[in-house]
This record gives sequence, structure tokens and C-alpha cells, in this order.
Amino acid sequence: MALFTVENLSFTYPGQTAPAIDRLTLTVPEGAFLVLCGPSGCGKSTLLKLLAGTLERCGGNVVTAPQMRLGYYTQHQMDTLRPDTTVLGEIRRLSDPRTTEEELMSVLGLFLLGQEYFDRQVSKLSGGEKSRLVLASLFLKRCNFLLLDEPTNHLDLESREALGTALQKFDGTLLMVAHDRWLLSQVGAEAWALDEKGITVYPDFASYDTARRAALENGSASPGLNASGKAGKPDNAPRANLSREEQKRLKREQAERRNALHKELKPLQQKYATLEGELEKAMNEQSDVEAQLADPAVYADGARSTGLLKRFNELRDLTERLMEDMAALEEQIAAIEARRSAIDSMGDPA
Repeated sequence: MALFTVENLSFTYPGQTAPAIDRLTLTVPEGAFLVLCGPSGCGKSTLLKLLAGTLERCGGNVVTAPQMRLGYYTQHQMDTLRPDTTVLGEIRRLSDPRTTEEELMSVLGLFLLGQEYFDRQVSKLSGGEKSRLVLASLFLKRCNFLLLDEPTNHLDLESREALGTALQKFDGTLLMVAHDRWLLSQVGAEAWALDEKGITVYPDFASYDTARRAALENGSASPGLNASGKAGKPDNAPRANLSREEQKRLKREQAERRNALHKELKPLQQKYATLEGELEKAMNEQSDVEAQLADPAVYADGARSTGLLKRFNELRDLTERLMEDMAALEEQIAAIEARRSAIDSMGDPA
């Protein structure tokens, strides 16, 4: 049964000519666990915002099932918390009014905000604790469709494990953008790869990642796309009304503009690839450290576990910085790709 259906969804950011989402059609089945993935600038977070209603679509139709109750998580939602209230008071405000005190305390405990936090002011919470409070509120709103945008950013080891446990117990529908492979392995999400042609479904993130790597080795930007990131060839219709000299001049100018954009784009792509390699290395080490900490014998060794926890926190901070740097690069690359697409759409003058 479909919980959420989108037909020909389109969205273009103000001031941009190339659409961020172009005539996208998809159906989210009830009970599915999905991770949204794709190349830089493909519109993953934009799509979540459109589905959540925080961005207004430029075209298309959205049909939701009558029983759907949507919950949306992004880091910016921490700013909506009231700093002068207590944890228990804030979770009451954010939760379904039918929720009992026992349910409130139980879910707070699940997110590691137990009794010692109940009377603590929200302003006294760390960033990770505020994230857990917002996530807990989604479960207490009785949402049955969760949209999560990088939910493990700024979460420490215990918080990530708490979220993984909560999602394993969640019996609704999940669609998230995440790079955290440990979390993806815990929830068993199907991978939906977003590109200009729409959605390509993979059984899991590992299968998508294998296809992505193969595409990169073959010189493509993503599975199913050519290296320019375009699904098809530009329109090369001649401009019959121009003289041959004008056609040659325009062709030369277009070539010069393409070359200039290529020179601008290439170092950004190289830097992105470097950061992506560093991120993968850091996340692999983070998973290894986490596996060691899960060993009771290691955890019982105070000195060793303290060192591992310190290293885990260092790696967590490193992965966050890398993802922030990559997100900034994605925006720059997408802007240049849009300019290049605009040139290509003009066609060759001869």
C-alpha cells in the first residue's frame, strides 16, 4: 500500500535556471525503510524538504495516505527547542497530547535522557543531547512516516546506538539521507539512488556503493549518467539564421566558456574525491573502533577503552567536518554544472 506518492515533482531555487528536482515521480510503500543517496548536488536534502513541506514545490502533485503522520528531522530543528524549559516539560510540549507520563519517560530513557535529565533545563544540554530530545519527540508524536536528514551528525557513540535501537523498534515508514554506514547496517534500509533520470532502487547501500564505484571507474558521474551528469545529449540543432562567420564566432565563444568552466570545475571535483576518500577511511576506522568498544573484554580495560572512546570522538568530529566541507563543495559543483548545462542547452551554432 502506498503511503506517499509524488508525480512530476519539480523545484527550482530562486535565481537558478537548472531545476534541483525535475519531474520526479516516486511511490513510498507503507512500512519501507529507505535511504536516499546519489551524486553531489542531486537534490537529496531538497527532496526531503519538499516532502516535508518546508519548501514549496514548483510543479507536480503529492498524494498522501489518510493515515500518514509525518515527522521530519534536521539539525536546524534544535533551534526550535525552548531553552528555558525542562527536558520533561519540552517533551510534553512536543509530543502527542494523548501520551502518558510513563510513555514520555520510557522514550526519553530509550534516547538516553533518563531521570537525571527530566528537570534539567534545555539550555544546559549538549548538542548531542538536544538532537536526541528532538528525535525522541518524533517518536512521541506518534509519527508513522519519518524523514531524517543526516540524523547522526553531532551524535556521540551512545546516541548513535540509541537511535539505531529506536529505529529497529520503529514499525512505520522511514526515508532518510545518511552517510553513516553503521546506522544503515542497523536499519537494513533499501537504497534509492536519485539522479536526473529519477530513482534507481538497490537492495541496500552496499549495492548502490558498488554500482557508484563502477560508474566512477568508467568515467561517469553516477550510475546511469554520463560524465557531465546529464542523462542525454544536448540539442545540437544548427542556428540557420546566422551567417557562417557568426556561427563560427559563437561556437568558439561557447568552447571557451566550456573550457573555462571545466578548469573551474576540475579542481573542485578532485578536492571532492579526496574528501570522499578521507571520509570513507575515517568511517571505516570509526566502525573498527566501535566494534572494539563492543567487546566486553576491551571495555573492561579502562585505559584502553578510554583511548578508544577518545579516538571515536575524534573520528566523529572529523567525519562531521568532512561532510560539511563536501556539502559546501556540492553546492559549488552544482552551480557550475548548472552554468555548463545552460551553455549546452544553447546547442552548437554549427
